[in-house]
Amino acid sequence: MNKRELIREYLLGHLKDTFHGPVGSLAEPFLVPGAGYSDELWGWDAYWVGHELLYALSFYDDDRLRTVGLSAEEAIAHIQGTVKNFLNAEDLQGFIPPVLSNQGFFAGFFDKLAAKGMRMNQHLPFLAQLTKECSLFLDDYRWFDIGRLAAYLDYYEAYQHHEMTGLYYWHNDLLIGIDNNPTVFGRSFDSSADLFLNCFLYRELLSLSDILEKLSDNRSSIYKQRANRLKEAINHFMYDEHEGLYFSQDILLDHGPKEVEGIAFHSAMPASWGCLPIKIRFFGCFLPLYCDLVPSNRLKGMLKHLEGDDFLGQYGLRTLAKTERMYTLFDSPGNPSNWLGPSWTVATYLVYQGLRNYHIDDLASHLRDKTIELLGDCLEKFGALYESYDPDDGHPFRHPGFLSFNTLALEMIDDE
Repeated sequence: MNKRELIREYLLGHLKDTFHGPVGSLAEPFLVPGAGYSDELWGWDAYWVGHELLYALSFYDDDRLRTVGLSAEEAIAHIQGTVKNFLNAEDLQGFIPPVLSNQGFFAGFFDKLAAKGMRMNQHLPFLAQLTKECSLFLDDYRWFDIGRLAAYLDYYEAYQHHEMTGLYYWHNDLLIGIDNNPTVFGRSFDSSADLFLNCFLYRELLSLSDILEKLSDNRSSIYKQRANRLKEAINHFMYDEHEGLYFSQDILLDHGPKEVEGIAFHSAMPASWGCLPIKIRFFGCFLPLYCDLVPSNRLKGMLKHLEGDDFLGQYGLRTLAKTERMYTLFDSPGNPSNWLGPSWTVATYLVYQGLRNYHIDDLASHLRDKTIELLGDCLEKFGALYESYDPDDGHPFRHPGFLSFNTLALEMIDDE
């Protein structure tokens, strides 16, 4: 069996391992990442698993799916249950936790913080996208609470939106998806307008707008306008002409005059810029490609950053350029997971799809082939897929049996 077929058979045969039945406060069936996180509902992991389940249901015939015990009815129930569990956990302000758990560390975690007046990052921006994709598959847009879905994005507008630039920011560096993304990790509260957050919020706003349009709800134009404003802000503030690349931004600037002993310093010419670039090259710098945000005249400059081995290792994409001072392949034993260089299938997939969006097919195929080699070798040597990998020798890190982002390889190996 060749590596492509080996990966396909493994992933199709294990997709059902992401299914979890209702338990306690999680009243609906839901999706889990796989080994290492078997009883927790994580927002962006669940999105990618749900996304890939819908892909499998659309791409493979019923006989093929039946042989691996995968039914459309069961898959859809777990996707819809994932969305409903999160919406059911929403508070009166529109806050949805990024992770839900019936027991263990995160059980009641966010309620305790709220009682103490602590503000945390909320659900990562993937809920409207999953809802839209499932609704499109079913041609049914009335199985969820649209008011709660809109309130969750309104929460971002009210509490994590920077008026001066129009960008969105993290409150802190906890539960941000890319755990130790150095443009957020270890930085001050309310200071990081991260590319990952802003690019996927753009997709969320468009998704909600599309859902509302399907429902003939006139609020659709409101979210479309927000998405367009965010697109403009990303292209205006986050792109660096000199580097030819997009960067996360520091928004924690003091724009006011400084009065000392009656003298108003800085009053004649205050700082007029809304943010400063955090010039750290991580895979998120290429996310505008995935989100179709990049004008064609910027492509050449961006592609230069994918030349050589600064990002491209022997076995896939490095999550951080190896010339950055924070680059390390340390096998983190817990939180945070290490995104400072190890290859994660989701990072490779996002850059791969971004390149495909702009018809840069040779480089995209190169990334696909590296992914097939990496995951195929891992299955041949260890019999399972893992959370992340060494981009130079392919050695896996953490959690054998981890599915989540690895499921995205299905699209890559089928896309020829």
